[in-house]
Amino acid sequence: MQVAYFSDGQGICFYSERTDGDTCSMYHGHKLSTESACHEGIASCLGQSNGFEVIRVAQYHSNDVVEASHFWNDVPQADGIVSGDRSLVPTVMVADCVPVGLYDKTKGITAAVHAGWKGLVAGVIENAIDFMTAQLGASEVEAVIGPHICARCYEFIGPESQIVAKSFGSECFVGEDHSFLDLSACVKKIFDTKGVSMIYEEKDCTLCSERFFSYRGGDTTQRIILGVGVVGE
Repeated sequence: MQVAYFSDGQGICFYSERTDGDTCSMYHGHKLSTESACHEGIASCLGQSNGFEVIRVAQYHSNDVVEASHFWNDVPQADGIVSGDRSLVPTVMVADCVPVGLYDKTKGITAAVHAGWKGLVAGVIENAIDFMTAQLGASEVEAVIGPHICARCYEFIGPESQIVAKSFGSECFVGEDHSFLDLSACVKKIFDTKGVSMIYEEKDCTLCSERFFSYRGGDTTQRIILGVGVVGE
């Protein structure tokens, strides 16, 4: 389990690697099994042994964001979770899309966002930031970009490329014929627009590195996890 610390040293963004196992198999409903190795790794990162729940949503490439709750009966459909309750640790699962961890150090508000190209265009990251600020009173949001497919590996052509270019500009495409999409560049544009400080970005690609699962690399069902929590709470 890898950890990136936010600027106050209390908020952390954690993410798993291939060696930590397939996180899809470790959830029971919306909760990560407390018996899983992944839960043990997160507990170690947070400096806690119990008293917290690691939760997820059913991701479907939307711009929907929900507030974390202890009382979900079903797994809600969304691509972002915001939590004002430090005992609820929001997570998302990815295998090429961009996972983003958000944290507000003034109130300890946390969020995890899953952003493929559809979610980026639809505004899922902006919606998560707006929820943190407008609904929960966040004022100093910081961000971590987790493992995702790099611009060298992500060939992106066809009508969809025009949709992304319209939203983020042609400069987010690289290569001699501009046929490769830089997802990270799109995310950073959003951060700049929303006044969010980026603390850390994982540079190893999910496809060309062996550290992570990659959908394009053949890992069609396996996923890594990214989440945000507060140490020692």
